[in-house]
Amino acid sequence: MSELYDSLITSINPFIDRRYAPPTSLQQACLFDTMILTRLAKIAREHPEDMNLFIDELVAINAVLYIPETILAETAGNQGMTMERYRDLHQPLFERLSQNVQVRVLSFEMMYDILATTMDHPVQAFLKFRLLNVHLNQTNKTIQHEVERAATPDEIFHALSQQKKDLGERILQILRTGKPIPGIARL
Repeated sequence: MSELYDSLITSINPFIDRRYAPPTSLQQACLFDTMILTRLAKIAREHPEDMNLFIDELVAINAVLYIPETILAETAGNQGMTMERYRDLHQPLFERLSQNVQVRVLSFEMMYDILATTMDHPVQAFLKFRLLNVHLNQTNKTIQHEVERAATPDEIFHALSQQKKDLGERILQILRTGKPIPGIARL
């Protein structure tokens, strides 16, 4: 995550874990996109009783929330966003969630490592990862061609990042399609 976005989200650092731990067989992995996080943040601020009901549902399924760094960067990417404004908008959500649900933030490198460990032949993991990203970006030929030329996971991320619109969705799609997290759910 860029230092700019990382500094904007410092208010939620006490409520998130930046390490990957796979869910147990009794836990349900959940992914939230930028839109869902933004809406949930508003609910947490304006309708805490409704937020309690939502958290009860997450607890009932024994949820573990996985958020790619890219999604957090998108929540901080609004023009004029300051650390204070981000804190006011998002801290209530993450504070409430973290009281009952594990909230884990995944870097792109972690996502690659997760996928690589779930593939049959670790030696070919990068080739499969690149192929997955080529397939997921069929409708965007510019990104697809850049991914095809990528020689490292960082180059794949750079290729995906060239077009900021829907970047978080493309990153989430990698997790959903690659199925690195057993029992993944997108709420």
